[in-house]
Parts: sequence; structure tokens; C-alpha cells
Amino acid sequence: MRIKIKKQGFTLIELLIVIAIIAILAAIIMATTAGARAQARDSQRVSQLGEVRTALEMYMSKNSKYPVCGSSTCTGASWDSVMNVLINDGDIASKPKDPINTAPYVYTYCPDVTTGSATKYALMAILEANSPALDNDYNTDYPATGACNCDGSGTADPHQTYCIINP
Repeated sequence: MRIKIKKQGFTLIELLIVIAIIAILAAIIMATTAGARAQARDSQRVSQLGEVRTALEMYMSKNSKYPVCGSSTCTGASWDSVMNVLINDGDIASKPKDPINTAPYVYTYCPDVTTGSATKYALMAILEANSPALDNDYNTDYPATGACNCDGSGTADPHQTYCIINP
């Protein structure tokens, strides 16, 4: 009498099918969470610009003017220099940076220096997600043409431009 020994395990085809199913499910999950990640980064941008606004107002209350950066548009190194002024003044703890921090996703500070010292400003960020709920009410460049593009002229969708202004 012969005893049949059954081989245990999966065949190569069965393993490939399981791997393919897992890959398809992973792709679906990644596609559905991409929008949520963009919205989370947009929320972080709005929150950080709010912190900068508070720091700028604290600086104004101490110095009777807002900090300047040498031009009408402060991004990159000039953004860092303005943030260093706010840090040294004790108005903000650290430099906020855009979660992506590569063009066009950088923060912009536009002080109005037409009166000789900055008495008003705009803060601008480009959002990733189309969010009419965060659409600003200011629909023109601020404080002058070519400074902060609060009218959305710098993006394909004006709803992606988020500006905080202090007129």
C-alpha cells in the first residue's frame, strides 16, 4: 500500500495572482489618499501664514512698522531674512516653510514700502487643491502690480492663490 504525500504550499501562479491583487489595491489606496495629503498641506500653509500674520502684528505693535526685505516681494532668502527679524524680535519661534518649499509652492511676503516704511502687507501661498472656501476676497495684485499676485494670475486656477492682507 502506497501512501501519497501531498505537497504543501502555493504554486507560482497563485503567488503571482495574490501579488497582483495587492498591487492593484495599493494603487487604488494611493490614488484616493493623494487628494487628502494635498488638502493637509494646504491646511498647514493656511495655519502657518496665520502664525506669520500674528507675528507681524506683534512686530508692528512694538516697532510701529512692519519689517522690510529690500524689495516689494520677499521669497526665498529674503523671506528667511524677514523671518529672522521676527525670530530675533521674539515674535515667532521658528521659520515657517511651505511643506513642499519648491516653486511655485513658497511663501511670499509683500510689504508696502511706498510710504517709506512698511505700513501694510500681504502674505501669499499657492494651494495645491482647488478650495473656493479658502479663496481670498482680494482680487488684485497687492500692494502694487507685480508684487503679490493675489488675483491668481500666477496660477492656472485663481482659487489656488491664498492671500492674507493688512490694508
